[in-house]
Amino acid sequence: MDNNNNIFKRKVRITGNLVFETAFHIGSGKEGELAADMGVLLEPDGRPILPGSSLKGNFRSFAERLSDYLGLKACLLDSDLSGVKCVSDETYRKGVY
Repeated sequence: MDNNNNIFKRKVRITGNLVFETAFHIGSGKEGELAADMGVLLEPDGRPILPGSSLKGNFRSFAERLSDYLGLKACLLDSDLSGVKCVSDETYRKGVY
């Protein structure tokens, strides 16, 4: 990558308990979606499962809004919208950047 500001510098692990005070929806994140994309997954004992990908999407969306508010360049999923050349998840996992 040509700009040191775009280099992934560290991972952060977040642990804790997530308590839902209202119903939750697992969807695609696309605007205009009226129905859930997935039903609620359940543990064998009946407890609901929230996929990590849902949390990742929520954190990413928040980080993009925060960076926009702070006047920073965000690596949006659609690089045409952000004007920033992004490293795809697949490329990042392979370490080929």
